[in-house]
Amino acid sequence: MRYPCDLHCHTTRSDGADTPRELIDRAAKLGVKLAAITDHDITPPENIFGVPIREYAESKGVTILPGTEISCETQIEDVHIVCFGCDWKDPYFSSLEKMVIESKIEGYKTLLEKLNENKIQISWQEILDKNKVSEDQIQKKMIFELIAQKGFCKTWGDAKLLIKNSPDYQIKRKKPDPREVISEVKR
Repeated sequence: MRYPCDLHCHTTRSDGADTPRELIDRAAKLGVKLAAITDHDITPPENIFGVPIREYAESKGVTILPGTEISCETQIEDVHIVCFGCDWKDPYFSSLEKMVIESKIEGYKTLLEKLNENKIQISWQEILDKNKVSEDQIQKKMIFELIAQKGFCKTWGDAKLLIKNSPDYQIKRKKPDPREVISEVKR
């Protein structure tokens, strides 16, 4: 079933399959009138090839709602807060983004060390090269995909379950407190 509105979309800036432009083009083709780009732990994109993203989307008949999905530290395994209507240029969001990037890099490198100890040979450089990204753009899904591509699991979903269900691979990264996030978003 198709809906004219999707308030939770991801792009290649986090764990989605489409670039922001491709997402907008796909939304337009499917008849979506309102789409929210809510990539994980990153401020929304402002431009697509120098054109303001909202202007590009409107030219395609789509209204874009900029947002973010912030992964928070709680006693529950995985809690995300989807945020809209913020001043994305506020220093809080740039410092949060910097903290998350540093934490991901540290955590994912530790995960690769653990995988390599268990004969799942994947290098940091291999992930960068395969995905044509810089360090600050690496997503956990890229690790899962490479595990599958190298034949250690059948699919990236199986690799995700391997990581999730193996105590050796439970690498905690630093995440913000949800109360702080809610307070800052409301501010």
